[in-house]
Amino acid sequence: MKRDNAVLRGLAVALSLLAYGAAAEPGTDERDAAEHHDAYLRFLDECGNGKVAVGQASSMEAVRPRAAFKWREADAVRVRLARGERESVQIIVASAKGDLKDVGVEVDMGRGSAFSSSNVTASVVGFVRTTKKPPYKVRPAMKSPSLGWWPDAILDFQKTVDVCGEDVQSFWVRVTCPTNQPAGDYVGVLRVMVGGKEAAKSSFHVHVNDFSVGRTSPLPLSVSFKPCKSDMKRGETLPPDDYRLAWKTRREAYCDWLADYYLTWDSLYVNHTLEPQWDMLLRLKEQGRLGLFNLCYWWYMDNNDEKGEEFFRKKFLSKYRERYDRAKELGLLDHAYFGGCGEQKEPVFKKMSWAIDLMHKELPGVPLASTVWDWKRGTDGSPLAGLDIHIPLVIRYYPEVAKKAREEGRKVWWYICNWPNAPWINGLLEDPPCQLRILMGALTQKMKPDGFLYYETANWLGKNAVTNGPWIDWDPRTFAEWHGDGQWTYCGGPDLMPLATLRLENFRDGIDDLWYAKLLEQKLKQVESSKMKVQSEEWIRRAKAALAVPDELARDGKTFTIDTEVIYRWRDEMADLIEQRN
Repeated sequence: MKRDNAVLRGLAVALSLLAYGAAAEPGTDERDAAEHHDAYLRFLDECGNGKVAVGQASSMEAVRPRAAFKWREADAVRVRLARGERESVQIIVASAKGDLKDVGVEVDMGRGSAFSSSNVTASVVGFVRTTKKPPYKVRPAMKSPSLGWWPDAILDFQKTVDVCGEDVQSFWVRVTCPTNQPAGDYVGVLRVMVGGKEAAKSSFHVHVNDFSVGRTSPLPLSVSFKPCKSDMKRGETLPPDDYRLAWKTRREAYCDWLADYYLTWDSLYVNHTLEPQWDMLLRLKEQGRLGLFNLCYWWYMDNNDEKGEEFFRKKFLSKYRERYDRAKELGLLDHAYFGGCGEQKEPVFKKMSWAIDLMHKELPGVPLASTVWDWKRGTDGSPLAGLDIHIPLVIRYYPEVAKKAREEGRKVWWYICNWPNAPWINGLLEDPPCQLRILMGALTQKMKPDGFLYYETANWLGKNAVTNGPWIDWDPRTFAEWHGDGQWTYCGGPDLMPLATLRLENFRDGIDDLWYAKLLEQKLKQVESSKMKVQSEEWIRRAKAALAVPDELARDGKTFTIDTEVIYRWRDEMADLIEQRN
């Protein structure tokens, strides 16, 4: 019977291709239009209610508005999270009869509820259009992604939108749990509004775990946020009213917004003229949310003689010392690092080692980090034994080499950029959003990198800031035909604030998952050292299995699931185990 159903479904899609392929927008995949029409009809059949059809999807899924999409019924919407955590769900809306005007989603936790309705927001998800075929493949089909509209920006400034024809619109419902929220279950109502009137509703359940996540990332991060336009020509400058410069008059708001995503306002490429954001770093320290920051992009020494050292001291070391002394004066030195010599190759390893030795001598206590291509990570006679932090691509992490480097006192992080691509994990526009959650959570717990680097999150190539949606006039390309690389944020709204993407949300959610693992590790250590060890054998077995990360979830950087239920099962298992030992 299943085979017969699959055959019938295939015939239906084939017929849809003939009937609806011509309806596809120019430059987009005709199969997308046909598969979307087929999914749309099934969505109406399963979730239609008068004028609207309403479903839900997890925060880890991309709901494309004019291509195939997945959903679940939305009769009951559930979110589980810890104190201090943010967790989201998507509500999907389509028209069942005629165009819909002023569609929005509201959540009411009830008057006098112990969980305030103000902790729940619902925003329109914005779509960005790709028009040129990228040179990479993506999951699940392991083929080049189709062209057309993709969900990416979360438009926090926009709460309602028109939904026309067979378009499918998703709304991002974000729950923020206060740090003092009592654990337990809270029930409210989620309403889909059309023209200010209720068109559909469901129950909305929030379960608060009886533990808290931390205020900073448990994994050291070097993630850059420097609004830029990477395709600028030599000598070109931005006009003073350019939206990419809006941060200059909104620095505190930008700083706090980034910290909500575990990000310290940092740039890997701070140089002789670009200073660290000293006052914002102090602000984060006072808030208890300060992570790592780069003092200055460091470079190698050309000659290991008096002339070479004299030049290096004059051109480079003097600036490094100035930044070092400033950080020390402000009490920030223990959060500082020197990052530089990015992706350099073997001919300069010896030159790097000369600079490393001198900087360690002159600027003690601040680690030196680099994405240099040293496959030995300083081991087995590599000239870079003095480099404190080696940062290879995920595809070149080499666990056994990393283990040996750690035994010798070095750290080994990892990073992604526009590379690697499927089957390897990454966070490009068309990659399943859950991949960044897996990378920062389950895969980090499994592979044990000492930190994570991402070179840029604000490569803003849009001609203008985002002022309305859901159809956004924004260039998603960064380098050549790669989409979304270095672009985990947008900028828009009346206040010209950063706007998160589905990918940035999943980045943060992955760090929260990692917090669960770290809290469970603490509980396991306490139980194993207590008098209750014998009586807790089954709990210990389950805890160790969860901390090892099941292979069905993630085995390595190219073998992992994108099944969101598998991810939730692992997260919920850790939460249950933590609560059982509170």
